[in-house]
Amino acid sequence: PDAKPEARQPRLAAIRQATERLKLLFTLTLDRERQEAVGVPPSALSVDLLLKDLEALCGRVLRGRLRIDLAAPEAQVRADSRELGFALLNLLEGMAEVSPRDSALTLSVTGERNERGLPQVVLILTAPRSLEGERFSGTTFVRSVFEAYGGGFRWLPAEEGMQRVQLWLPEALQ
Repeated sequence: PDAKPEARQPRLAAIRQATERLKLLFTLTLDRERQEAVGVPPSALSVDLLLKDLEALCGRVLRGRLRIDLAAPEAQVRADSRELGFALLNLLEGMAEVSPRDSALTLSVTGERNERGLPQVVLILTAPRSLEGERFSGTTFVRSVFEAYGGGFRWLPAEEGMQRVQLWLPEALQ
């Protein structure tokens, strides 16, 4: 038997939201491919402004659970702000889903040098693991976005019940 119409509303809303996210994902991917095809490099993007936008979005989604520690406020990267922001939001939401309810997520951002001595922006996201030890597994998109802009993604060893992800991008040189 079918559920009552009011019981279906949350499920329909979730389906609509997932559909909108997929449409945005396709749009962002096509935009990047078009830019690459005509040889237009992405413009410099302020990490500080990106994180302020992300914090505003997360405020609605994560209800104040995100803490940002920005040790490199002047850092810039070359990336599409919409695509990078969507990837980070996807990662944050995924890690929040497998973390205990109302636990804090911390995003630390530093400027460092890679193994070749080139400047890069490093982001480390830390979140408590659930009691079941679940780990967010939907990282393929996040990894592909960071790699598309010359960066990377990797899981770091867990520390004291915390899951940790490291992401990095080359710093935009002026």
